Amino acid sequence: RCTGYRPILTSFGAFAKGGKLCGQHESVKHPTAMLAHNPQPLRFKDDITGQEWFRPVNLEQYMAIASLIATNRPFRPICASTADGVAKYYGGKDTDNAVLVDTSLLPELNGSSLDGDALRCGASVTIEKVIALLEQGSAGSPSFSPLARHMKRIACVQVRSVASWAGNLMFTREHPNFPSDMATILAAAGATFDVLGVDSKRQTCSTVQLLGLKGRVLVLSMTIPKLTASTVFETFKVSPRHVFAAATVNFGACIEFDDKQGGVVRRARFSVGGVTETLLEAAKAATALCGRPLDNASFKAVEAALRQDMSVCASKNEFHSLEYRQSLATAFLYKTFLAGSSSIPSQLKSAIVPFIPADAQPISHGTESFGTDPKEAPISEYIIKRSARIQASGEALFPSDCGRPGTLWGQVVLTTSANARLVALDASAALKMPGVHDFIAAASIPGVNCPLASFGGANLKEKLFFEVNDEVPCQGEMVGIIVADTWQQAHDAAKMVLQRYEPLGPVLVDIKQGVQYQGAPDIVDNTASTVSGRRSRDWWKVYEQGTARAPKDNGLTTLKGTFSSNGQRHFYMETQSVLATPLDGNCWEVIVSDQYSDLTQTSLALVLGVPQHNINVKVPRAGGAFGGKLLRQTLTACAAAVAAKKMRQPVRIQNERIDDMRMIAGREVAQFDYDVSFDVQGKVDSLEVTMLLDFGWFWGDNGFDLAFGLPGTANCYQFNHFKLDPKAVETNTPHTTFMRAPVSMQAVLAAEVVMEHVARTVGRPLEEVQALNFYNMNESAVTPFGDHLGKDGYNYTIPTLFLDIQKQANFSDRKKAVDAYNAANRWTKKGIAITPTMFPINCAYYSSGALV
Repeated sequence: RCTGYRPILTSFGAFAKGGKLCGQHESVKHPTAMLAHNPQPLRFKDDITGQEWFRPVNLEQYMAIASLIATNRPFRPICASTADGVAKYYGGKDTDNAVLVDTSLLPELNGSSLDGDALRCGASVTIEKVIALLEQGSAGSPSFSPLARHMKRIACVQVRSVASWAGNLMFTREHPNFPSDMATILAAAGATFDVLGVDSKRQTCSTVQLLGLKGRVLVLSMTIPKLTASTVFETFKVSPRHVFAAATVNFGACIEFDDKQGGVVRRARFSVGGVTETLLEAAKAATALCGRPLDNASFKAVEAALRQDMSVCASKNEFHSLEYRQSLATAFLYKTFLAGSSSIPSQLKSAIVPFIPADAQPISHGTESFGTDPKEAPISEYIIKRSARIQASGEALFPSDCGRPGTLWGQVVLTTSANARLVALDASAALKMPGVHDFIAAASIPGVNCPLASFGGANLKEKLFFEVNDEVPCQGEMVGIIVADTWQQAHDAAKMVLQRYEPLGPVLVDIKQGVQYQGAPDIVDNTASTVSGRRSRDWWKVYEQGTARAPKDNGLTTLKGTFSSNGQRHFYMETQSVLATPLDGNCWEVIVSDQYSDLTQTSLALVLGVPQHNINVKVPRAGGAFGGKLLRQTLTACAAAVAAKKMRQPVRIQNERIDDMRMIAGREVAQFDYDVSFDVQGKVDSLEVTMLLDFGWFWGDNGFDLAFGLPGTANCYQFNHFKLDPKAVETNTPHTTFMRAPVSMQAVLAAEVVMEHVARTVGRPLEEVQALNFYNMNESAVTPFGDHLGKDGYNYTIPTLFLDIQKQANFSDRKKAVDAYNAANRWTKKGIAITPTMFPINCAYYSSGALV
């Protein structure tokens, strides 16, 4: 949040266990009628899509429904249907004409028991309930605690509280490329499942057998056997986030020792997800370990066998190479061997110490203080925001909540090829679908076919809707929008718009390819207009400050290096949202989620071909933006307005998350090539940086981003000689845009990489080298970009703050503790650092008028 996480953490922490408000509120009692309610069978049908929904209340009713539904219709038992949020990433689900059967009330699927030999759970039992049962019986089996711990990394508490464990498995059955944690760990635990077919025949099967079953089946229950005390059971997972993230690779291991031959393995099971096309039961690895002790020789033999297992039907992953994923699995095998070893050298023990799980973290706490002057009240006083209560209660309206009677839904249709000519665009199939009214394309635009025409320059290359015979630079540009009665109808129909392309050449996707095929990038012309009233810089020029660079034979050390920073996609809570309503007199009301309403109004006026005063832009509040709605909101706003004009009805657009990411992009990919010289103490004499920025297929308005980022390359440091050469590289990727400290984030990182490189070379602590290179506050304290530190609103207190935070945070002692830990542990490391940053924007930079 732009406002910081402190108030959010403080508020939620008050209600958490141990918080000051925990236990002080009573739960709302359920009405008596609700408690006495006797559920009845239900059936609903959507006449437009043909979709049917049933809720039987016993297994006999379920079987009757299943027997009546034609075998060629999509038939899906559901419990909470939480998989809908994930399905779109794995090929989606067939929803039209589908039959959904809610099994949550079937008594046969809701039981659970924990007895002497196993844990048994019905298929509708929630994941949270399974976790509770596993923890309750943890003393009875070495597998129960690891299973519970791993399940807490599936989704989040809210999802696990309603989602069933069987739903997770059946989703994996439908989408084998989904790296299910549930399937992997249950396979390792030796779980079995009671399954019922349409023919009423029951069968018991393993996890892999269940995932491979064909036809309609209903999972009734599962049995997780208790393992003997001489068993080692471990599960592991690597994912982008600790929780609420699909696994990159997950792994389960069950090793049972022979009681008669101490230390010798009697049987073993290994399961691996995320490496092969389906869940892998590593049979060769398991066989290789049987009859062996857990020693180095055994590990090498089992690792080789595991690699053989993983080489069959290897899966594709656009983000992670097969070699990397296989190395994760073998690393998990190594950790399992350590966990099962009778003695481990102290330096290796950290490899098997789990990270602190999310539910074990203490409540975050902090203090806030506001310096106030009573004479200036209410200025600087702590006052609750007027809309805080309605936002906390959910009563606050956002653009995505706004609608009008008779409103149609629009769905963007995005280009599907890059560096290609669009030779055909056919919406005839889409127009035949239920509820679809029209396909709005470039021919319907009454004004200028460009969302940012007011900026001029390179921005004129971008069209609102690309047309047949246009050269399409990348995927994610709009060719039009489908207009329909419902969001789902518009979304489904948009997929049916046919596009055909002719390739025009290689598709350049990164800076390296851009430089390789286009040659060395040149400084581009700065033709974009400047935002009125704000400081202007000649962005695309070489910045140079100080004396000539010292000769190489003057005793200074010279280093060269390259630092690259990947891009970052926008993930604001409310995707791009707009409601465009035509009024009388060729006037318009446009409710939009944006950060720059003046620009939205200007863009709408140019695209619609009307005066600006004919357009009233309203922003109740934006559901997150972070820069993504500063400029790029004009795309959906203009598209909705063009559709509304043609249809003479209000039109809403609410981007689906994937479409939003495809068309909006975010932070730029950046590469910094540096050449630095310094003395034996680490005092930098000169720094020269070439900054290459990938703004996508055109740079246009990104000059604003560059203006923010330029100073970061020097950060808080003063040099005798400094030179910065910023250059743009064009690639066949979506156009990037503002994102929270645009370019500055990458540039500051690059400056700190340089300082760390210098510190390591001279053998001094990083914080000492940083402090050595801070600005001296004198008349020459002028940045290479013309900012006078200590004047004109540019405060510079870095040296003082740098010392204060080291004292307040007890930095020296904590760093010694980190160094001691790192020396004693081979596999896990800790770190601590202080990063100074300078973001030179004075009060005049952001001055703008407002009607109060």
